[in-house]
Amino acid sequence: GDDNGHFWLVDVLAGTLWPGGWETRMSLTAQLSRLDPRTLILLAVVFSVVTVVIQDLSLLLALLCFALFLCAVFQVPAKDHLTRFLAVDGFVLLTVFTLPFTVHGGEQINLFGLSLSKDGLILAARILLKANAVFLCFIALLGRMQMPQFAHGLAHLWVPMVFIQILLMMIRYIDVLGQELSQLQQAMKCRGFAFKTNWHTFKSLGQLVGMMLVRAVERSEQIQNAMKCRGFSGTFPLLSHFHYSWFDGVFGLLFLTVLGVLIFGWVL
Repeated sequence: GDDNGHFWLVDVLAGTLWPGGWETRMSLTAQLSRLDPRTLILLAVVFSVVTVVIQDLSLLLALLCFALFLCAVFQVPAKDHLTRFLAVDGFVLLTVFTLPFTVHGGEQINLFGLSLSKDGLILAARILLKANAVFLCFIALLGRMQMPQFAHGLAHLWVPMVFIQILLMMIRYIDVLGQELSQLQQAMKCRGFAFKTNWHTFKSLGQLVGMMLVRAVERSEQIQNAMKCRGFSGTFPLLSHFHYSWFDGVFGLLFLTVLGVLIFGWVL
């Protein structure tokens, strides 16, 4: 990426392949920002399902490259998402690290005196490629979408309203519960608490978890009463509605065409 954290590939495409250069790039960026959230959500789901089902390593690598291309087209800020990318990859690597040692059967590979299962290595590579491809696709298509906009799109896709309410409340009040936890930890430090491997530490941590549960229940009751006082009837009213445009159809058709060409091209 450049100093602004954007992928350089979009600059190359704008300057060389797209007629009109920078003017075309700005026009495309404006059109992409106006895409219907429902279109982006559906395409992300289709890409994820296809990626999870496929087992061929070369095709998974091609899908990963396609996801990287989407990040370039949508001008995903690399610096903003690098921490998330490393967190996802770190978790996946911890998950697949033991597979070459635990998957039995098939050919064995000796590496630095260690006996590794070839099937385990292939399975680990599949999981790693799938996780990265799906993550990059979601970042490209949904990364700049605000949470209310995302929930609004889910509502128009007939996702149960209970799920949407839980999602919105969770996103809104995770930070509030984090502040409650910080206050309790600060109070414990003021009373001289220090983490040690003794019974007093375990007892104090248990009491901390109990107090967090009590605080969470009290806060939920306060929120419920406040929402009832404001006329909440169990559902969030949808005051505006999305409308598909010609660009949604063109973008969706191009996306599915490229995806289909990658899949059937490898099969044939």
